[in-house]
Amino acid sequence: MTKINHPNIRASIYTSILFSTLLFPSLSFTNENQLPGLLEFANEYEQKKLKQGIEKNQPYNEEQSGIQLPQVKLKMLNKQIQALTINEKMYKARFQQQEKEILQAKINRVNDNLLVLLNKQSVQLKLKEQESLKSQIEESLNKSKNENLNLNNNIKLLSQRIENAEKAQKLALEQAVATQQLVPLEQLKSDEALKQAYAAGIAIGQDAMTIHKENQSFGQDMDKKAYLAGITDAIEGRTLLSPTELHTALIAADSAITKNRNAKKDQQAPITKAFMANWSKQKGVESDPLGYSYKVNYTGQGKIQATDMVSIVVKESLLDGTIVNDMDLQDKSLTLPLDNYPPLFQSAISHLQNHGEITFIVPPELAYGDEGYPPKVPPGASIMYTLRIADIKPAPAL
Repeated sequence: MTKINHPNIRASIYTSILFSTLLFPSLSFTNENQLPGLLEFANEYEQKKLKQGIEKNQPYNEEQSGIQLPQVKLKMLNKQIQALTINEKMYKARFQQQEKEILQAKINRVNDNLLVLLNKQSVQLKLKEQESLKSQIEESLNKSKNENLNLNNNIKLLSQRIENAEKAQKLALEQAVATQQLVPLEQLKSDEALKQAYAAGIAIGQDAMTIHKENQSFGQDMDKKAYLAGITDAIEGRTLLSPTELHTALIAADSAITKNRNAKKDQQAPITKAFMANWSKQKGVESDPLGYSYKVNYTGQGKIQATDMVSIVVKESLLDGTIVNDMDLQDKSLTLPLDNYPPLFQSAISHLQNHGEITFIVPPELAYGDEGYPPKVPPGASIMYTLRIADIKPAPAL
């Protein structure tokens, strides 16, 4: 066995042996020069290291001895720990970088979504503005259209009045000539009985002309001379036709009038339907329990009492714009106690105050019915009324 010659190593080994003997008495040696297995291994290891160091001309390094082996392992472990620490830092740095990138990507997505949302809201606001502008334009166009329609109707009404005035003037001249031929004017004015007879004849003639115009509105265009001849013969008590011929002619005339009346009535239904489809979409249109629809153009100020005297101005027209009657153009108004007006007008007035105005659409059953009001109002026609409160006054004290 090779002996350990280095004094320091030998002293360390002896110290270890002594310490082991004191701590572990069971470890006894049969030969004081013989070392236990662990120490023997350490001694051989140190001899080899020493021998290698001498052969390689390297100085002996005590820290590389077998006794220092745990320290070497500890240093190796420390280096591994350091390497792991470095790797951990690298992984943490990479993880933090990835987290930053993921967070930035999320922020970018949120910003993109927010931008899309803002753009969408901006588009919606623009669409609302365009719709509002479109509604204003449509309202202005409808207002202009109504104003133009009213202007055209007024022109038509004036033209009709001029034509009627010319016809009335012509008729008056014809009647004057006829009167001069039958009854002298001076005698007519001086004789009361002649006046009454003449007035009765005028009334009958006016009724006859009203019937004549009604028949004309239903398509029966009778010859005026034959019509007047029949009236004259009836007054004078003579007839040019037999009773059977008269009866047959009257039945045929009545049948033609009824047929034409029904045809005109059927024409009103699609007109009313088309008008109401547009009217019901207008802003402010409401329905009254009485059965008509209305729109308050201006409410007015000053509540109307049930006992007040109410002055109204009414414009009456067909749904196609034809004016039946316009009190404004005639510079007229109607003044009655509120409860003396027809129920339809009382209902319309109830939606207003003083100087208010309302437009309401009345179905035929609340207006002129299936007969109409020839020649101005066809059978089955709905009527548009525009009613304005001209003034209200308290009823006079009794």
